[in-house]
Amino acid sequence: MMNNRQQASVQFVPPSAITPYIGQWITTSIPTIGQVTAYVSNYNRRTGMVDLWVYRPGTTQPQYMQYHYSDLIGIGPYQGPIPPYQPTPPPPYPPTPYPPSPYPPTPYPPYYPPAPEPRRSCANYPNISQQISCYLGMLPPV
Repeated sequence: MMNNRQQASVQFVPPSAITPYIGQWITTSIPTIGQVTAYVSNYNRRTGMVDLWVYRPGTTQPQYMQYHYSDLIGIGPYQGPIPPYQPTPPPPYPPTPYPPSPYPPTPYPPYYPPAPEPRRSCANYPNISQQISCYLGMLPPV
């Protein structure tokens, strides 16, 4: 029994396919990098070298690179945002702690409210005669 399904083929880019994309953003695949978004700045027909500003996967800054046209697999126009959307990697878990502060925090001393003033009274005199003199107004209360 013969399988009638057509096998997927890698679409190598012919040299003539590069020229229409000079000065434009493209999507292509580069074997050493993977799927990229790139700006084609120049193409040298004599050497086959393509000058590209490439957004590598996961980056937001383009990098200047040169590749031979035969290194490009598939080519098509890119019409998305520049820089292309790059999913951000998840934050590290657990979150990184803050570095220790240079000095430990200074604890405040405990607050003790001032003791109340003792009540002045004539009864505070130790001698009964002094107490009587206080009650008669001859001595102040202590």
